Amino acid sequence: SAADLARRVGARVEDLSQRSETTRVFANPNGTWTSDEAAAPVRVKDEHGRWADIDVTLQKVEGGYAPANALGGLVISDGGDKAFAEMTVDGRDLTWKWPDVLPEPTVVGNTATYADVVDGGDLVVTATPTGFRHDLVLRHRPSSPVAFSIPVVTSGPTLREDGLSGLS
Repeated sequence: SAADLARRVGARVEDLSQRSETTRVFANPNGTWTSDEAAAPVRVKDEHGRWADIDVTLQKVEGGYAPANALGGLVISDGGDKAFAEMTVDGRDLTWKWPDVLPEPTVVGNTATYADVVDGGDLVVTATPTGFRHDLVLRHRPSSPVAFSIPVVTSGPTLREDGLSGLS
């Protein structure tokens, strides 16, 4: 056990059975325990089932780009269709769509930029540890209000606004 090993070696030892996306638990040589907690996920199991630090650097995959190691199975489009992001949330497959067919993005780090999707503006999709965010970056101040409809398609039950500017 971690506690026995910590006493024998005189140093703290992680109890790997308690590791999670946000927690690490250590047995100390004096018989106490220490827990390191993170407010958000900092690690996730990789494709081999081993814990690895989250890495949101986008890599080319079939059908687009995906974070190297993150939650949710995010795939950001490589262009040529209207869907700009797909992922699984609570067992549901979700797809976010742009009103028009997207061009091939420029990908740098964790960000995909679809240039000129509106007059003087780019769609910017950024991978995060638990999903993504999308922004419309306008190069000039608009002369009138700007509004866009971004459909979200789900494989499961209907999505509803949660009253807090989110979906549930």
